[in-house]
Amino acid sequence: MSFVDTFHRNDGAKMDLAVETTLLFLDYFTLGLRLWSRRLRRTGLQGSDWLIIAATTVMTARYSISLCLIFQGGLGMHIGEAFAIGGTGVLTTFLKLVYAVDLMWITTCTLTKLAVLFFYIEVFYIKNKFIRLCYVAVAVSIAYGIASFFHFAFYCTPVKKSWYPTMPGHCGDDNVKYLMWGSVDIVLDAIIICLPVPILSSLQLPIGKKLGLVFVFGLGLSILAIMGVRFKFYKEMDLTDATYSLSSMALFAALVPLLGIINANIPAIPPALQHIFKSNAFATQKGVGSSTGVSSLAPQPWSNKKGVSGRFESEFERLSDPDIPLVNVQGGTQGNRDSNGGNSKIQVTTNWRVQSSPRKF
Repeated sequence: MSFVDTFHRNDGAKMDLAVETTLLFLDYFTLGLRLWSRRLRRTGLQGSDWLIIAATTVMTARYSISLCLIFQGGLGMHIGEAFAIGGTGVLTTFLKLVYAVDLMWITTCTLTKLAVLFFYIEVFYIKNKFIRLCYVAVAVSIAYGIASFFHFAFYCTPVKKSWYPTMPGHCGDDNVKYLMWGSVDIVLDAIIICLPVPILSSLQLPIGKKLGLVFVFGLGLSILAIMGVRFKFYKEMDLTDATYSLSSMALFAALVPLLGIINANIPAIPPALQHIFKSNAFATQKGVGSSTGVSSLAPQPWSNKKGVSGRFESEFERLSDPDIPLVNVQGGTQGNRDSNGGNSKIQVTTNWRVQSSPRKF
């Protein structure tokens, strides 16, 4: 008998697998819309795009390890039942996989934070004070990611003690490992979510975009709430029955990066939604007023015109007139020759007449 054979009665594992699979699909779906939006706007991939692609890739690897936790480590089953199926060595396998999952969780969340911050920088590039704040947040996020990664990686000395609990050595304080770093993560995420609020509150936006922003901030606050719920499960965790007690905590831990990637993609996908639904409710090229210093809620495309500073080039929507049809006028550098062999161009001639009179002394 294997864990695959008993999966049908492992309710915790079934819930975990269903939720993670659905949200990972949505991660890739929204990422596809994001990349399609870039193509529709004829812009290359920006730094935020590469970061969110990296975050999604690491999240996929984490999802694969979660499957191993279920089908090789017995996640969701009581430790006695797990031993009966996989032997006493199953605990070592389980703890090794948990070790890898924790490190990938930190990596995914850090990359997602950076993707959101670099998207802010791309959108609000004229707001110098705001950009400086974003770069400070970038530095803090990188420092947090590196510090927490190495703390989790070298939580035990030697490192193998993380999955061989009886090995001689020592481990750090569990309260520091989860509660302290978790609290810092919540505060940092709250700051990143709230950074653009003062600017966005002053914009004149269509109803569709306002609803989109409400959804984005609502989802961001939901992620913060989920991170808080993790603390509850940590307090109730029984390490003597780790395979069972970690099941609920593992589910809520997975929700954070999975929803975070979706939330990071949503602000970048309006061009694709506008193309699909043929509606201006998702338009991102509406002017928002020069007083805000922001020309759009999505990055402006780089121009391929010579002599034009592409990022600051204005984009104009083609307006339709029901009575007067619009046509494209093609210009050229050479006109048609007339009967006299000259170019049939408009010429302007200026005549000058100078009058003078003798000066009287």
